Amino acid sequence: MMTSRLLISIILTSICACTSGGQELTPLLNQHEKFTADGKVSEDKLYGFPTYHEDGSLNGVAYRIYFLDGSGSFEGVKGNGIDLKETKNRNVKEGLKNIEDLEKNWKIGCREDAVDVLTCLMIIPGITVFVDTKGQNLVAIHGGNSDPRGTIVGIRLDNGVNFVGGKDSQFDGTTAKQIIDGLKTAKQVTTDFRRANSSVGITETLDLYGFNEAFSYINWVMGKCKKVYNARIGIIPNITGGGFQTCNAR
Repeated sequence: MMTSRLLISIILTSICACTSGGQELTPLLNQHEKFTADGKVSEDKLYGFPTYHEDGSLNGVAYRIYFLDGSGSFEGVKGNGIDLKETKNRNVKEGLKNIEDLEKNWKIGCREDAVDVLTCLMIIPGITVFVDTKGQNLVAIHGGNSDPRGTIVGIRLDNGVNFVGGKDSQFDGTTAKQIIDGLKTAKQVTTDFRRANSSVGITETLDLYGFNEAFSYINWVMGKCKKVYNARIGIIPNITGGGFQTCNAR
């Protein structure tokens, strides 16, 4: 099962694609197999070899995904967009507001590990949802940059069902699946992150706009990659900069 260390590692290393000494990397996804039929595929100009991303809208939720490493973003607030908006005579306050708005979007990252598993996550401040090619789910609650070890966490869906406990800020197994099922229909979620022996917690109330669309994307990646990664037993992963094994829909 995925650990707190893996959570930190994926967040730090897989939200953006990186190259190693200008080396061309093997992409995770095939740019000819789009996420949505109406998505627009464009070439990136960031590297010394061709890479691609897709811009589109799913159920009115704007998104951008990157075929190189499966990363991307989905709107977390209706009308938020996925880019900083340039405004004439923008002052510092306006600029910060735009950055804060973008931080409310769902960020997507994927990583393969040393045991032939691909894991993808979706994150907004306060909560992270994981899925992997072995069919495991995990929900993590975080309190800023606080150490998750030994914490007591809670999550409430709208004003109804709540879950308390978790291990090192995480819910897994059946509980994680129950939480995810609740997130699919809830409008808001409230999280609580409390250090051991502390009576004061860090709380967040989050809108769940775009949750289903972002969750459908990481499961789309799992659907494309499950067969590939389950057949890779014993193959050394490319976690040191060589890229991924490309996943195809067939």
